[in-house]
Amino acid sequence: MKIAYIITSMGTGGAEIVTIDIANRMSRMQNKVLILYLTGKNSNQDKIDKSVQVIRLNMTKSPINFIKVLFYAKTILKNFSPDIVHSQMFHANIFSRILRVFYKFPCLICSEHSKIIGIGTIFSLRLRLYRITDFLSDLNTNVSKEATEFFIRQKAFSNNKSIHMYNGIDLKIFYPNNNTRKDMRKLYTITDNEFLFLNVGRLTLAKDQRNLIEAFSLLCKEHKNVKLMILGTGELEKELKSFVLQKNVKDYVIFAGNKNNVYDYYNCADCFVLSSAWEGFSLAIVEAMACALPAIATDAGGVREVLNDDQFIVPIKDSLALYTKMKYIYSLTNEKRKEISNRNLVQSRNFDIDSIVNKWLNIYKNLKNNSCTWFSTNHKNHRHKKFIKHMYYHWHRHWTEKHRIRFKKFNLIFQNNPNIKLSTAVPGVYKFASSNNNDKGLNHRLLEIGFMPGTMLRVIKNTGEKGSILLKIKGSKIVLSNKIADKLLVERNHHICPGTKV
Repeated sequence: MKIAYIITSMGTGGAEIVTIDIANRMSRMQNKVLILYLTGKNSNQDKIDKSVQVIRLNMTKSPINFIKVLFYAKTILKNFSPDIVHSQMFHANIFSRILRVFYKFPCLICSEHSKIIGIGTIFSLRLRLYRITDFLSDLNTNVSKEATEFFIRQKAFSNNKSIHMYNGIDLKIFYPNNNTRKDMRKLYTITDNEFLFLNVGRLTLAKDQRNLIEAFSLLCKEHKNVKLMILGTGELEKELKSFVLQKNVKDYVIFAGNKNNVYDYYNCADCFVLSSAWEGFSLAIVEAMACALPAIATDAGGVREVLNDDQFIVPIKDSLALYTKMKYIYSLTNEKRKEISNRNLVQSRNFDIDSIVNKWLNIYKNLKNNSCTWFSTNHKNHRHKKFIKHMYYHWHRHWTEKHRIRFKKFNLIFQNNPNIKLSTAVPGVYKFASSNNNDKGLNHRLLEIGFMPGTMLRVIKNTGEKGSILLKIKGSKIVLSNKIADKLLVERNHHICPGTKV
């Protein structure tokens, strides 16, 4: 079988690591495997088997570049002729769906790795793009049941072709190993009497190590034989180190940076703490559990499904609750902690990468042997027409809703105040009232154009707050920036007929 994986980047995140693990194992099962990544450098070259072909597409934010990359990918896939295309994460998923319009490949699986795919308007836009292009995929997956159900509720994924598929780890690498404990503790001058909490993850807002440091500082006030080690780097590193100084716990917190031998660090710790504000599927907590560590986690994403023990789940961004649970684990006897460790070790067996790969292989075979939904027809023109029809339908629905709300707001403003800012005016006829502009030169120019109190004008088009406004005054069409129009007041005249010349 020929399998092509398309992923946004090849960084050090969980999605990238899982994709590489699956690709390597698929290749070892005598499948021909290709990885295409859209942008950035490949930070995982040493982890990828030589039998796996890897190609960077060099995508940028330029629309022209996007088109070039689209056809470059089309050429690559045409030569490779895949049976399955499996894309990972938002940008790669949308790219793969659009690519399918221009090149017919049999089956497309789109996998998302979190329910948080942006913030604010970006999040809404990405959900809308998923919704518009949903018909182009044959199967959608997410890394937890909770995230998959969320996408279905938001109508970003179709219910009849969406499933959850957990990520996996290599249990041959992550396992309890007491031999490394003494050496690792000696390296960081941690004594046998000191209790070590461990956190593994990028230093970003998502991982919320600030919350962890806050909770740990409360514990430090009561117990001096505790330490916290944070593995990872990121944009918040300086800020977090400053916060450690502010909390007076510099001697108790270790920033260890990025490490390739993460398993050694799990085995030298006494408890793992996940403090994330949001997660998709936390590989780190599975790795810690596989190394027989007690684990505490915030209720972020699918973590509850992974840990499967509500006793050690705390609310996100609640440092007091996190401190209470850390204190509880610290105060337990060795025998009690051992019981928790053994339960975690058993639970981690559900996320063995080999069993996850076998599940994926069965999915690939089923899709290959059954006709995929979107390509029941071989007519290229039909595919293009269907894509354009879907795009137009969603755009038109969005446009009409947006302008319905805008006209409603305008009518409410007008009911309370007959004078409104020209920048907020919808198309129609108005009477110029006054100017709030203090620039004498600009006011003189406006008078020359015809902006005198009582003068009639027609708004032809208004492109929004940061755009411009096209209007007609005294027989001349002019364009004003909304920055200028914001300082001009007009009055809606109800007695003017729509066809009145201005």
